Amino acid sequence: MKRILFLGTHGQKNWGDELLLHVFMHQLRSTADKFYVNSYDPALTAAYLNRPDITVFHTKADKLKLLGYLFACDALVFGGGNILKELYTAYGGSRYATLGAVDSLTRAAKLLGKPIYLSNIGIGPVETDEGRQIVQRIVERARLTTVRDSESRRILDSLQTSAPYQQTSDAVWSTSRGYFELPATRTPRAVRGIESLRTIGVNLCRNISNNQNWSYFVDQLATDLLQLHRQNPTARFVGIPMQFDVSDNNDSTTLEELAWLVRASAPGVDFSISAPRNLHELAATIDSVDMLLAERLHALILGMVIGVPVVAMEYDIKITGLVKDLGLNELGIDINQHFKPGSFLRAITAAAKKYHQHRAAVASTYTVNHEQATLSFAQLKEALAPWNPAAVEPQFLEEEG
Repeated sequence: MKRILFLGTHGQKNWGDELLLHVFMHQLRSTADKFYVNSYDPALTAAYLNRPDITVFHTKADKLKLLGYLFACDALVFGGGNILKELYTAYGGSRYATLGAVDSLTRAAKLLGKPIYLSNIGIGPVETDEGRQIVQRIVERARLTTVRDSESRRILDSLQTSAPYQQTSDAVWSTSRGYFELPATRTPRAVRGIESLRTIGVNLCRNISNNQNWSYFVDQLATDLLQLHRQNPTARFVGIPMQFDVSDNNDSTTLEELAWLVRASAPGVDFSISAPRNLHELAATIDSVDMLLAERLHALILGMVIGVPVVAMEYDIKITGLVKDLGLNELGIDINQHFKPGSFLRAITAAAKKYHQHRAAVASTYTVNHEQATLSFAQLKEALAPWNPAAVEPQFLEEEG
């Protein structure tokens, strides 16, 4: 029996995390007879996956089970997400909590002779020497490391690690409209400028690298949405949270606060907050908007998979990396800085004026990244196939240029 211990940030009621898990389990289904998967909410994750070949255990409460599965598994896979990062201490907790846990686990796996794979992960922020040393140790234990953006690769380049690694695309790029049961072709939108936008999707999360800039950012965003409403009173706004059933400081309450700011000056504005119950409903909501202003990584990627022009709010290194890699600088705004007033309105206006060109650019971007993510999964499956720790190192895909 072939068994994989698959670890990530599952069960935290974040659609991005759940989508990553769903994609990896779909892609790796043929590589093992049994999967052991961690979750902060095992019952939720087990019901969500609904597969007899997957055993779900609690990330924190089931440490003994984790060790047992590490002994029993044939390979340890970390899939997607910002696995190697220092935490923002402004939100509580230890800076090295995540890095320390991964460091200890990979050390144990190495001692047990278990091959380690870091697949389509993000790295960063890593701002201290101690953090950089931990990242280097972890990566040097892995037989295969692929990172999902250039900022992650830049960090690895700076470490001058001897272990092989390669940049690829985020795992979610491997999906398609059909994956979410949407029609193969998106219904054309007759958008010729900001006055003809019908629906604008907005996604926010309360996390931000520079917490002191949050109020400035939200006030500027509300001001620009209000100005858009004045130019186009029939346009409606839809808040699209990437979290569900989270009690406080969550995407929904953050969006409600933004909607309140806009309604305070324009009581008649149509600003609703969606509550998708599953990934299909989330995708359908995104498909219903003409443009998406998004902060979270997988909201942005999902928007482009579906075919929606996006404006990116760069709240940390992973969004900055995505904007840079996709050539979206014109439509990316660093919300950690005191950016110029009117920045969001200018970005929306620019995207609306060249709407069809932006849609074509989104389609082209999706095609390239879909191919890279698909090839990356093929590479991972090939690396897992031998189930032999002494097997030859996996061959990386040939890079362009």
